[in-house]
Amino acid sequence: MKLRALAMSVLLGLGACAAAERAETFRTMETRLLAMRQAASLQCSTPAECDRAWSRTRRYVQDHSSTRITRLGTDRIETAPPLLAGEVYLWASRTESGGGSVIRLKAMCKGMYDSNGGPGWQYDACARKILEIEQGFRSDENPPS
Repeated sequence: MKLRALAMSVLLGLGACAAAERAETFRTMETRLLAMRQAASLQCSTPAECDRAWSRTRRYVQDHSSTRITRLGTDRIETAPPLLAGEVYLWASRTESGGGSVIRLKAMCKGMYDSNGGPGWQYDACARKILEIEQGFRSDENPPS
């Protein structure tokens, strides 16, 4: 009986450690995703430059989204939410800023979060894909082509 209680205590302790480690990993990845999302932007200063950047953004979205573009306008590009979990879809916006524009990219992934906002069953795969896509969009390292 004592051995059984000891074994249960050890298992509960290990489970608590694993849950704490998973929560810390989730917080760390969320911080990385937020930083990358904030960096996934392009600034342009003239209408012609902004039009070219918007055109490149459209191609980037088209090339990197798992789904097709469903809305394309002068200030917004959206792709359809995917049917399958683990697939990335994109959204881009173009906002006037000081005579030019700021173009921002946001990547989303079906199955990334659970209904409570915690990590979903596709979280790790989704986070890796989103980081890669948003990093590729960064204007200071690798503008979209």
